[in-house]
Amino acid sequence: MDKLVERIRRAVRTRGVDAIIRALQVYHEGRLFQPTEYQKPFLEAVLSRERRIAVVSSTRAGKSTSAGIAGALMASIYPNEDVVIVSLTYKQAKIIFDKIHGVFSSSPVLFPLVSRLRRDLIELRNGSRIYTLTISNPESLLGHGASTLIVDEAASIPDDVWRTRILRMVMSPRNNLDPVVILLSTPHRRNFFYDAVTSGEWKVFRWTWRDVVKAGIMKREEVEDARRSMPDNEFRAWYEAEFAPLDETFFDMSVIRSLVRKDWRRREPVHLPGMRYFAGLDVARLGGDYSALVIIEVPRGFTASQGEVEIAAYYQMRRRKLSEVIGWARNIIEEWRPEAVGVDCIGLGGGVADVLQEAFGGRVRCVQAVGRNRLEIYGLLRRVIRERRIFLPDDPAFIRQFESFEVKYSSDGKVRVVKNPRMHDDLVDALAYALYVAVKSPLRVVTDKDLLDSFMEWF
Repeated sequence: MDKLVERIRRAVRTRGVDAIIRALQVYHEGRLFQPTEYQKPFLEAVLSRERRIAVVSSTRAGKSTSAGIAGALMASIYPNEDVVIVSLTYKQAKIIFDKIHGVFSSSPVLFPLVSRLRRDLIELRNGSRIYTLTISNPESLLGHGASTLIVDEAASIPDDVWRTRILRMVMSPRNNLDPVVILLSTPHRRNFFYDAVTSGEWKVFRWTWRDVVKAGIMKREEVEDARRSMPDNEFRAWYEAEFAPLDETFFDMSVIRSLVRKDWRRREPVHLPGMRYFAGLDVARLGGDYSALVIIEVPRGFTASQGEVEIAAYYQMRRRKLSEVIGWARNIIEEWRPEAVGVDCIGLGGGVADVLQEAFGGRVRCVQAVGRNRLEIYGLLRRVIRERRIFLPDDPAFIRQFESFEVKYSSDGKVRVVKNPRMHDDLVDALAYALYVAVKSPLRVVTDKDLLDSFMEWF
């Protein structure tokens, strides 16, 4: 197989993609496919098995066509290739699959390779397979392997699905070749796709409206009409293929990233002498993905203006029935025994707080994250971050959640903290609630028995 890969790479370098397309009679929309100048380097990278490829694309640049041609060629040229298309919805994934279907149906050279041709599956006589998956049910992604993985509209896919489901598909491809991962998207959102594009570890292609106009696919007048009718941020994302700058963020991301500890590990639920422990619980809203519970550790003299905060542990639970969320939270609270637990009592959290108060009494505190209280709650967390009195886990998904919080100003000059509805924020919410109840909890008088119990627990 190594010799085959090298032979194909040599053919790509010496003959070029155009020659391969002519030899295999690759047709698109009734005529021999002619790749644009910006599509050629992408196809060359795929056929040469570049391991990580990211395409940041303007609208109407032909990324679905490019991915479809690439998938068809990979399955035809490499034996036992599993080409898997993953997207947010079946309809989106089917667009690329239909492009591949059309390539095989119309090519007199490639069609004889087909042993099975269905509307959602193509099997070739060389052992290759092509099919689609969606993230509407993330569990359905388990058990599938891919040697060429095409992730369409990557900016719309949640980080946790990418990390825990999609990446697992390329761990052990059937043909034992280095897997090829292709991310395609317009840059309308910052998630793992943004991380890939900016990491320096992926081969990145950026296709802007200028490339599309030059190729004759779109007219400049159409672009100018869009520029006049769209907000600048949207135009930059959908036409300039740029990750538009975030609105004014509530948290300083440069400071947040400087507070990340590479050696952070979740602690065992043991109370250290001289330290106090608090928890925050955020209950998943309707349509939310996770409930989150964060445990923090602060020194006995901690106040809003002094003392450092350690995140001792954090937990997430995919949205379940409230009874399951309550049982899950109760077990963690019993294990850690925090002095107070802050729960947002607006919405679903109110019912959860009521039940937990029956078990833990006044230790469970309602946090009203609305109005002026909202600004105070998140303002405390921002102050601790600005003063660099907190250390954060080395978890990109956790850190990215801070970007969800933005500053808005009303006409009378009042500041509001708003959240981006397309981003996760559950862990930061839970952290803010824990810090809030820590500041609001007066230091109780410590007895000799308390000190003895703490000392014995330490040993």
